[in-house]
Amino acid sequence: ESVTQTNTVVSAQIDATQGPQTAVLNIVYPEGCAPQTVQFEVPPCEVQPVCPEITLAQSVSDVCDDDGQRQVTVTATATLASGASVSASLKDNDGNVVDTATGAPASLSHTLALAPGSYTFAVEVTAPGGCPGASIVVEVPQCEPETPPPVCPEIHFDPEVSERCNNDGKRGVRVTATVELGTGDPFTVRLVDGDGNELATASSGSDGQATLQHSDTYAPGDYTFTVEVTQPDGCPEASTTVHVPACEPVSSPPPPPPQSPPLPPPPPPTTSTFDLCMLLRVFMLLGAGFAIIGLALLVCPVFAAPALSVSTALIVGGAMTALGAIVFVIALVAWVILCRPRRCNFILLAWQIAAFVMFAFFYIAFCPGCTGWGVVGLVALVAFFALFAWWLFECRPSRCTVFSELLFVMIHIDLIEAIQILLGNCVITSNSIFAGVWVLILGVFTAIAYWGMRRFCPPAPPTTG
Repeated sequence: ESVTQTNTVVSAQIDATQGPQTAVLNIVYPEGCAPQTVQFEVPPCEVQPVCPEITLAQSVSDVCDDDGQRQVTVTATATLASGASVSASLKDNDGNVVDTATGAPASLSHTLALAPGSYTFAVEVTAPGGCPGASIVVEVPQCEPETPPPVCPEIHFDPEVSERCNNDGKRGVRVTATVELGTGDPFTVRLVDGDGNELATASSGSDGQATLQHSDTYAPGDYTFTVEVTQPDGCPEASTTVHVPACEPVSSPPPPPPQSPPLPPPPPPTTSTFDLCMLLRVFMLLGAGFAIIGLALLVCPVFAAPALSVSTALIVGGAMTALGAIVFVIALVAWVILCRPRRCNFILLAWQIAAFVMFAFFYIAFCPGCTGWGVVGLVALVAFFALFAWWLFECRPSRCTVFSELLFVMIHIDLIEAIQILLGNCVITSNSIFAGVWVLILGVFTAIAYWGMRRFCPPAPPTTG
């Protein structure tokens, strides 16, 4: 570098290696000046180290041991891109070295049981020197309390097999299962057959009991019935096997012994409480039916035209309503006092009366002057299905009971509807075809109920004694 200046400070930047160095300053003007020599020392350069890449991972067990701790595993790897060897150590939350390793890469691992909380594990690189470490925080969750085993109900079976076979070579079978839980905790159960088909369901009552019942006809053989506890979870099921014996061949009765002594006359029949209760139900339904037809005549007296005048129809309707209501109330009071009905019996009576209202008001709606009253029949239809569904859900009747009650109410409806058809000249004169169709509809419903009763009700076992 050449500089021309008075009182000049000369600086220069040069590249020099480590160690002592010499620089010479040549003065070119004025001429004749001696060169100046400068001695200086170049210190060594600081070189940054090449550090490894550190990866940390953790694994916490999902299960707690008896001491309320979980197994924790911490792993670490220190790797140099050049593939050179690395030395490192793993320290726990207290700063204690729990593992060391040297290699390419250096692999560290430590497993221990830890109580719930936060823990820090750190990796330190010991070679190459001057490299930073890394850390990881392990979160150990709280242990969930153990769930106590469920309190399960006791299950008892009481199967019955009919002594006689029906015409199809089958015997009536009734399976009753009683389920009890003394603690009073709620539970639900269901009865299934050997193929897993659901036959009945029930829930525990206030007394901690539930009863499952199924009745049907079965060919000779062995049949398995199982009670499954659907609530609470984890309760064992119980099964029973019912043996249906083969039907004995029908043989002709032996001839009577000669000169057998005459048998004593049978005792006079006695009237049971069951028969009296059934008779009261008949009077209640007939009374309700008469009252409903009479009410239909009162609200739409033209229904009886032209056979009856409006004034006469009102008198007849009022008389039928009053008579039917009196019979119904008397029978109802006697039924409540003598038969002590339960809630299921009242629900049954309610949907059967709703069926009377539905049929009666649907029929008068086809008289040109009474069309608007079909709304009452529609409301009764909705009430019928709602009450019928409530009865099925609340009382769990067997299929035999369902069809028997349908047949019972249809017989009374047929009788009451016959009286209504005779009184309702309006429908016959204005729409005779529909009157015939209505009779056919009543017959179809009655036939279906009769078929169901024959199909699902097993023959009664023979009485002894």
